[in-house]
Amino acid sequence: MFPPENPELPPVAVVSPVTWFVSDSDVPQGEPAGKAKTVKEGLNQIRSAHKKGAFAGNRKALMVITGTINAAAEAPLSNNSLVSISGAGNYPPLILRGGSSGGVLDGENQVRVLNVTNNTVTIAEGLSLTRGNSKTHNENYGGGVYLEQSALTMTGGSISDCTAEYGSGVFIFEDKQSLHSSFNMTGGTISGGSGSAVYVDQHCSFTLSGAGLITGNGTDGSTYAGGGVQIEGYGKFVMDGGTIRGNKASATGGGVNVTAFATFIMNGGTITENTAPAKGGSGIFVSQYGAVFTKNGGTVSGNFGVPDIEP
Repeated sequence: MFPPENPELPPVAVVSPVTWFVSDSDVPQGEPAGKAKTVKEGLNQIRSAHKKGAFAGNRKALMVITGTINAAAEAPLSNNSLVSISGAGNYPPLILRGGSSGGVLDGENQVRVLNVTNNTVTIAEGLSLTRGNSKTHNENYGGGVYLEQSALTMTGGSISDCTAEYGSGVFIFEDKQSLHSSFNMTGGTISGGSGSAVYVDQHCSFTLSGAGLITGNGTDGSTYAGGGVQIEGYGKFVMDGGTIRGNKASATGGGVNVTAFATFIMNGGTITENTAPAKGGSGIFVSQYGAVFTKNGGTVSGNFGVPDIEP
């Protein structure tokens, strides 16, 4: 006997690229509260649920991204960014993570990856932000992430191969109303950026700890100062742990550049294998004009250029 010409096949399970949960943790549990074809659609669902009180009791919105999301999938875009999370009160605290096989937000060197305004966002395990580029729209700031009036935490995942004059990975901005942003990196990796990896604007703050790694940024010679971290006047960087390794600046601060009236407090961690010209501070450069560097712990050694710390 021959099999039927059109045998009935079992249905194929369709995996939604974006699912979200009402959550107390950064690990998905139970059935998702919503599913979406795009990040923008998922954010709209979360915003609607937030207005209806779904996140009462300080619960968070956990968004899980599976596969690759690019500009074509998310069009039309706002703020020259692949993903834009903006508007005070529109969202609960958001956690973005990758699915079991990982998730990618790919700017394809056409747009910035993530713009956050007036919100609190966490980048968690399994999510990759890559190939963001702010210069394509004549903007110098934040190829991977641009923060304004916002708080970003990075516990895992990666920001890689992004481009900006200032903050190829993350730009932490003080706006015209003097409302300051902050970035807390406890894990994950920022790597391969063209331009200073993390830029701390005046009066803003950055804390690095745990397993956070900033590596391989500015190696194409694109970064004038602060291959790993650039701290502007009255900005503050606290390093409690983590590693700044293998970054490069063409002038000063291969690892960290502390400009006039900026503050860098090093309590732990490692700064090594970074590069700057002689007298440029291969590991750390500290401006003589009111900059403050306090070293309570950690290691600064093995950088390429003399000395490791200048002056």
